[in-house]
Amino acid sequence: MRFYTYLSLIFPLFSWAQSDVDSLLINSENQFRDSIAAINLAAEQQQFLEESFNAATDFMNSEDYTNAIKSLNQVLSIDSNYIDAYFNRAVCQQKLNNYKLSIADFKVVYDLDSTRSDALFEQAVYSMDNNYIKEAEELFTQILVLFPNHAKSAYELGVLHYLQKEYSSAITAFTKCLAIDNQHAYALHDRGSCYRLIEDFDKAEKDYLSAIDLDPKSFMYNNLGAIYKLKGMYAEAQQAFNGAVGIDSSNPVSYNNRGSLHYEQENYQDAFKDFEKALALNPEYALALCNRAAIYQLREQYGAALADLNKACELDKLNPSILLNRGITKEMLRDEEGACEDWSKAGELGLQLGKTYYINNCE
Repeated sequence: MRFYTYLSLIFPLFSWAQSDVDSLLINSENQFRDSIAAINLAAEQQQFLEESFNAATDFMNSEDYTNAIKSLNQVLSIDSNYIDAYFNRAVCQQKLNNYKLSIADFKVVYDLDSTRSDALFEQAVYSMDNNYIKEAEELFTQILVLFPNHAKSAYELGVLHYLQKEYSSAITAFTKCLAIDNQHAYALHDRGSCYRLIEDFDKAEKDYLSAIDLDPKSFMYNNLGAIYKLKGMYAEAQQAFNGAVGIDSSNPVSYNNRGSLHYEQENYQDAFKDFEKALALNPEYALALCNRAAIYQLREQYGAALADLNKACELDKLNPSILLNRGITKEMLRDEEGACEDWSKAGELGLQLGKTYYINNCE
């Protein structure tokens, strides 16, 4: 009996010990399974995140910005600190002209990573494009304080001042850009244009030549030619306009500029050819129409001149010089009432010569 009693005492103890071990194993297994499940879930979320981000990129490449935003929203629902998703969503909002939403996302990018100068830069450019001039200027200035070697901001600040006709400030900004990057051809060219507008033609010429040496473009040669023309250096001007045509033979501006040079030198045959070429490339080029009309007037082909000037007026209704010349052409065709009407309108638009013609011929 003692023997069995002894066994009966031992067995329950053994059974209890075995049960405790099983419980520990089960807990460990559950924790292991939970950790595996968490890892799998994280992997699935990461895969979904990457797929959504890649889908957004594809949508952006195909210019489907609405669906790109939807995909980026999915990314951010998984990872609210995904900086590139905010940046790309800001770009999409930008493309959809959602100014405030775009700016808000760019701000989040910079708040999450203060080294992202591109977020501030995009805010500034977008503000400038939407005519928020003060905000853009403040942002460009802020970038240059935080990132003193940010050449693009210095350049865009120069462009902003140029568009506001603040040429001295623009020159300062372009000079800052060139101090950072002395190979910036556009900064040289645009600074040259500022010098041209304040009639410092020698500095303008120097900057245009330097820009052409770095990165020759048709418009650079055209502006250099304009400087030479203003300085009475006609051979150099012709060479510059020829250079513009040589770089881009599809640019109607180059032919019109060269034609104007021929006209000024009384080489009307070559002038007419260039105006014709400009209009073949762009039939709605108002300035070339006016210039060809001037040749027609010299040839006493007043009907053809009037046709060109009528079309030019349709294209540029508020240009008083076109109205003045059309009035002169109408007078040659004995349309005195029409001539007076054009001269009166030219005067109303601020052209003193239009007022003079009206007073001398119509009152």
